[in-house]
Amino acid sequence: LEQKTAKLEALFENSPDMINIHNTSGEILDPNARLCEKTGYDASELADMKVWELDQEIEPDAARALWQDMETGENRRLEGRYERTDGSTFPVEVHLSRLRFEGQDRFIAIARDITERKEREGNLKEYQTIVETAPDPIAVVDADGRFRYVNPALCDLTGYSEESLL
Repeated sequence: LEQKTAKLEALFENSPDMINIHNTSGEILDPNARLCEKTGYDASELADMKVWELDQEIEPDAARALWQDMETGENRRLEGRYERTDGSTFPVEVHLSRLRFEGQDRFIAIARDITERKEREGNLKEYQTIVETAPDPIAVVDADGRFRYVNPALCDLTGYSEESLL
């Protein structure tokens, strides 16, 4: 039991992800070192906060409804936006699990900074918009010479629908 506890504590404190354990009132009970490092709060400051003071995307009533709807052992994937001590924010993907610990309902939130992913998604959407609205015909052709993508300008030029070209 001592070895298992030591392993779990080491995983909690050395995880590359931000982890916090909170109760059904939203009180953060136990933040890990990575959460402190990424947000700039120390553990005692986070322990004085509610989940919605850290995650700017969730409202207290919505959080309570979500938690109430979760069964023990259930996991949910959410996106949020954590606030740092300087007031700046960053997007996070949160994996939330409900568990029963010493007769109490607890939630473990494991969060990962997804800033780079959001930037890539934004860039992709921007490029997609540029290609789709370009006045010049654009096509992507595979090694066999088959169309894999055509923009509306190519359809207008050829008179064929996107479906028929693809």
